[in-house]
Amino acid sequence: MSPSLPPQLRLPPQPLGQNVRRPGQVLPTPRVARNIRPLVYAIGIAGIVASGAWIGAYLKTGQQQDAARTQAQRLVAQLEVQPIPQQTEVAVPPTYNLPGDTEYNQRIQTLESKRSQLLAQKTGLETKLRDFHDSQRRKAEEEKERKEFGLKR
Repeated sequence: MSPSLPPQLRLPPQPLGQNVRRPGQVLPTPRVARNIRPLVYAIGIAGIVASGAWIGAYLKTGQQQDAARTQAQRLVAQLEVQPIPQQTEVAVPPTYNLPGDTEYNQRIQTLESKRSQLLAQKTGLETKLRDFHDSQRRKAEEEKERKEFGLKR
């Protein structure tokens, strides 16, 4: 060997055939792997979504319990017993001033007005339904008469 030439490497001979991988060439994936991969991704995403929903629900119920506990403590602290006037001889039970009585009355009024609107809507829909059934009955009677006389539309 001459000093100017690099030493030759002894590589095993390359097999001849179609399945020889060339640089930049991707091996064909089996059909089963192509069918399973989307399924694995879908199951993974569904697991992530389900765990997120479960954790979120758990955190939300904890927050709701804390809020209810603090509200109950606040109501107990704000509950004031008014003194009974001693000039009257009739025993009057103590009255409690609950915060939110005005809100309660407003909600009742809102619900009553909504109820009246829904009842009005119900009567209107009932008349429409009755008219529809009447028109269907009339059409059926006319069709029956046409069939009796042998007339076509």
